[in-house]
Amino acid sequence: MSKSFVLSSKVVNNKINKPSFEKKFIHSPSNFLNDLDLFTKGQPFNLYKELRENAPVFFHPPMLSDPEPGYWVLTRYEDIKMVSMKYA
Repeated sequence: MSKSFVLSSKVVNNKINKPSFEKKFIHSPSNFLNDLDLFTKGQPFNLYKELRENAPVFFHPPMLSDPEPGYWVLTRYEDIKMVSMKYA
């Protein structure tokens, strides 16, 4: 990642983008995006709002059977736009 890459001020101020960020910034969401039943009633807008407010950049744990380590979830428009434009 280039040094000119900047996410929202909340991420930068909390140093979430550094590998060794303090555990107090870890958020335990009320639900997980891997729960496919969550989407049977439409989009989980409440979960999106919760993540935007509490963890705009969130490392999502993998599904139990998934060999991958998990994935990053960006929930703020400014962050998504920056990443999309920078790495498109």
